[in-house]
Amino acid sequence: MTIEWTFFLSELMQNPILMVVTLLNIGVIVVNGATDAPNAIATAVSTRAMKPR
Repeated sequence: MTIEWTFFLSELMQNPILMVVTLLNIGVIVVNGATDAPNAIATAVSTRAMKPR
């Protein structure tokens, strides 16, 4: 099933629950990305695979 971007935006503006769910989903993605990158670097540095600068 495919959905057009314009249809999604129109549904987003008409349905407040869809708006809340979409914003929460974007928030989770941003927070996960912000906390995952330092963990990956910390693992590489703590195992001495990379030297800290």
